Amino acid sequence: MFQLHTPARPLRSLEGDVLIVPAVRTKHVEAAFSCSAAQVWNQLPDDTKGALTVASFKPRHNTELFSDAFCKLIK
Repeated sequence: MFQLHTPARPLRSLEGDVLIVPAVRTKHVEAAFSCSAAQVWNQLPDDTKGALTVASFKPRHNTELFSDAFCKLIK
């Protein structure tokens, strides 16, 4: 369902575990899980994506969500 982006030559983006977002023509297809999940995954910080287990992913992701929400409240 998901494919990792592998550039033809060495780039810095190779280190980030970036997923390919499928090309879409309609909003209906854009809302599909394969498109939206790849977009959300690509927006996660590398520290969060680097978690080896679900148990280590959850606290990192929660920290990211709360810090984003808190920073928006302050601004």
